[in-house]
Amino acid sequence: MPHPEAITIVCGTSRKRKGPDEPSAGTSNDRQRRKLAPGEPATPVNTTEKALCGNRPIVKMVVHWNTKQATIHALLDTGCSIALISKSFVDKMGIPYLPHQIDIVIRNFTGDIIPGAGHEYTKPILLQHRKHYTQEVFEVFPLEPEVNAFLPFWWIAKHPPKDAWDSPELRFSSPSCLDLCTKTAVREFFLSLDDSILSHPKARFIGYVSAVDLMANDSLE
Repeated sequence: MPHPEAITIVCGTSRKRKGPDEPSAGTSNDRQRRKLAPGEPATPVNTTEKALCGNRPIVKMVVHWNTKQATIHALLDTGCSIALISKSFVDKMGIPYLPHQIDIVIRNFTGDIIPGAGHEYTKPILLQHRKHYTQEVFEVFPLEPEVNAFLPFWWIAKHPPKDAWDSPELRFSSPSCLDLCTKTAVREFFLSLDDSILSHPKARFIGYVSAVDLMANDSLE
């Protein structure tokens, strides 16, 4: 409901100079002829204006799996909390995905559970935008036809876009991305030691990993 004292102003231009008795653009004749008394509420102006509807940051990217690749249109969605990919797209392209042992609950912006979501997820997929590469696991999800994937807020924060989000000049070129999101770096497997886990009260021993560094002439027996 509009505020009782709100007035919609419509800007316009004119080729001639208005006389002293002519109303200005964006004012009514009645408001031009008289001044409101102190405390008198303004009469709302009837308009047909609607809420603005603009572009969305949909970015063209490439996904790689096995020895195949395909172009996708990914929406940068700060209101999303998980990476999503279209079920119809993965079925059409033959991108492999797996069932959850226990389904997860995914809700829409009204808080309602989305039917057909939370049942499957993809294996890690190589996601490329120009020279920027990441490995992502997506939830398989029923999406609209114009968008093949949603990239959530945490992904955007980790890979902050440069330039306008809906511009062809968009780049993921932060110092961190230039160092860690190259084609070579993203294919490497890293292990790092967190010493704090040794004294964590909830830490549990579940197994171990053994790494062997082989020289060129060495072999496993």
